[in-house]
Amino acid sequence: MNKLSNCCSYPIKDETDICGMCGEHCEEQEQKIFYIVKWDVSLICESSKTIDDFEIIKELDEGIEFESGILKIDDKFYKLCHQDFKLNILSVEEIKEPLFKETSHSDDEIVCPNCSSEFSDSWDYSDSGTIECDTCGSHVFYERELSVSYNSSVAVANKNIKEI
Repeated sequence: MNKLSNCCSYPIKDETDICGMCGEHCEEQEQKIFYIVKWDVSLICESSKTIDDFEIIKELDEGIEFESGILKIDDKFYKLCHQDFKLNILSVEEIKEPLFKETSHSDDEIVCPNCSSEFSDSWDYSDSGTIECDTCGSHVFYERELSVSYNSSVAVANKNIKEI
C-alpha cells in the first residue's frame, strides 16, 4: 500500500515524507478510493468540480502507477488524459485496441501504428525521424512521402494549321 500525502493525495516517494507532487513535507493519510473517469475537457479548469460531475468507469481501492499510458478495463482500452490528485481521479479516453506489432500506416498525419494516436501538425516535423507516442510510449519511425503530379489543360488552343 502506498503512503499518500495529506496535501494532494499524491504518493510519498520515500521515507523523507516529501510529497512527489508539491514537494512539501507531508503527513501520511488514510488510503482513499481512486476513480477512473471518462475524460471531459469541459471540467479540466472547473474549480468547483466534484467526483459526481464525472462518468465513473472504475473505482479502485488504491492508486495505480503505470508507464505505458494505456489501461485495459473490462476489455476496452483507454489512454490517460489527466490526473487530479485532489479528487483522486484519472481521466481517460477510450482508444482502439493497440496492435502491439510492427505495422506501417499511411495518412495525412503521423499516426502511431501501435495505438492509432494521431500526431497533429505533422507538417512541423522533419522529413524523417523517430518520435515517442504520448499515448502508448511506443517509439514511432516516420518518413514524409512526397508525391508530385501534374494536371494540364489548354489555355489557348493554336488553331493555325497549314495544309500542304
